[in-house]
Amino acid sequence: MVKAIKGVGSLFDRPPPTPTETLSRLTAQAAAGTLSIQDIPGCETAKRAMEIAAIGNHPAALMGETDTDRHLLGLLAIAFLQSGVPVTMVSPADEPEIAVYRAIPDVDFMLPPPAERTASLIARIAATKPRVAELHVDHLARHLLDEGKLRGVIGEAGQARVIRVAHTIAAMDGARMTIRRHVAEALSYVYPFADSAPPVDFLPINTAPRDGTVIEVAAFDSKGQLEASADMRWRDDTTNGLFSGVVGFWITPDWPGSDSLTWNESDPDAAPTHWRPVRTN
Repeated sequence: MVKAIKGVGSLFDRPPPTPTETLSRLTAQAAAGTLSIQDIPGCETAKRAMEIAAIGNHPAALMGETDTDRHLLGLLAIAFLQSGVPVTMVSPADEPEIAVYRAIPDVDFMLPPPAERTASLIARIAATKPRVAELHVDHLARHLLDEGKLRGVIGEAGQARVIRVAHTIAAMDGARMTIRRHVAEALSYVYPFADSAPPVDFLPINTAPRDGTVIEVAAFDSKGQLEASADMRWRDDTTNGLFSGVVGFWITPDWPGSDSLTWNESDPDAAPTHWRPVRTN
């Protein structure tokens, strides 16, 4: 700061990272199994939603406006898993109890690590889980739920899901009753559109590590339904007699054993579409 005031140097010792640089660094950590929640910059709304999902065991879906948004949100979901806080991630079409649709501003990628450490978040989640219960829903909160039904935001099943999430938010507040503001926040996680997309913790295959790291490679159809998956690693010099002239395949860890498999990424009809780190829990 002093240097900047005197006109020598700048406010930054070096330029802030670009979104591409941030995603590349975080993706490498995810592939190595070392990505932590505290490594993810910004995304405060999505982090809050993931914390609620982890505490209340609510199926969740995170959606972004762009590929870059979806990539960062996918890394956030992976960070929760690799930090020992698994959250069930589902497709938006699978009626998640918590859904977040966010456009991530570029400034989020430049932010420093969050002030809260992962260990603190894990401790808070562990302390709150036992407090989640079916609490009394006061009349103002009921009125808000009825208004949501009248406006077509939620139906009967949707109302039940909203109430479950509201109870979790009330537990996080240490409240003895589920009130209007708990229901209001729960309603903010309702996503009324049945989008067809894979769960966000699967990342696009073009971001997969190709350094020999074993990952889960998967193929999803146009409706976001899983068609096939296997634990595999990339090898540049692999060939397969069924695919003349193609060099470089995804291979199972036991390759070249008699039962090993290869997956051709260049086949437009059967290529893998997504990946995520191998799950260990």
